[in-house]
Amino acid sequence: MALRTRQRGTHRLPGRPLDIPALADFTRRLRSASPLPAVSGVGISTPALAARVAPLVDAVVIGTPIVRALTTVPGQAPALAASFAQALRPTSLTENRA
Repeated sequence: MALRTRQRGTHRLPGRPLDIPALADFTRRLRSASPLPAVSGVGISTPALAARVAPLVDAVVIGTPIVRALTTVPGQAPALAASFAQALRPTSLTENRA
């Protein structure tokens, strides 16, 4: 079971980039209030951003970028999904594959 919150404006306002320091602060407060996993999935639009968010939470949800690719350029969706997966792998795993 996961605790879902709707902290509007805390991490990301429409049209503005994700506020990483605010997300980190919110995640710390959330962890002090609940033993449940902390998951982030709003505003994660690129693999690089997913990699920046991953250390702050227990899981990163990637939805819109993949769905958008599936509806606009379906042939590129698998590569995009792979790039998100690669960005979320621990460094030690990616270094061993090189």
